[in-house]
Amino acid sequence: MDQYKLPVEPPKSVTFVSRQLPTVTVEMPFRLPEPGQTETDSGQTAQEDVYIPARAAGDCRILLVEDIEINRMLAQTVLEEAGFSVDCAEDGKQALEAVKNHDPWYYDIVLMDIQMPVMNGYESARAIRELGREDTRLLPIVALSANARKEDRAMSFESGMNDHVAKPFDAENLIRIVNREIGEARKR
Repeated sequence: MDQYKLPVEPPKSVTFVSRQLPTVTVEMPFRLPEPGQTETDSGQTAQEDVYIPARAAGDCRILLVEDIEINRMLAQTVLEEAGFSVDCAEDGKQALEAVKNHDPWYYDIVLMDIQMPVMNGYESARAIRELGREDTRLLPIVALSANARKEDRAMSFESGMNDHVAKPFDAENLIRIVNREIGEARKR
């Protein structure tokens, strides 16, 4: 599938407005790498082109699964500011139902919290993979978890997830991973 580079910049600040919580504005300083380079988790600079599928970022739909409202709002804002369309679910069961009830290929990627009520992220990822549709076999599912140990990452991969991002996440790194996973899925 044809692809092109899309300059995706994380937002400089995020304002949260909630009926239950006070309004909060968070300033997030970002040091963007030179074009064609990204910063790895270790702080090293690596050569890597960030691609997004040929359709525009706003046409890429993300299912964000997070039970904690402030975390959900932060991630949703970062993703929407980068140009993605974002649907939200509050637990793994809602995520499974969202994928199941939409047409195949509706979602381009799922960002999944692990520790949630009703159905956790591991169970939800397994259930999505077991739906038996081609799209759910290829759909990128990325863990977003405060659990960042080697064992936690291994459990994410064992449950059928494609990657594991530790929280609190770096917005630039999250956007890079989303772009990479969507691009890789489109190649399959």
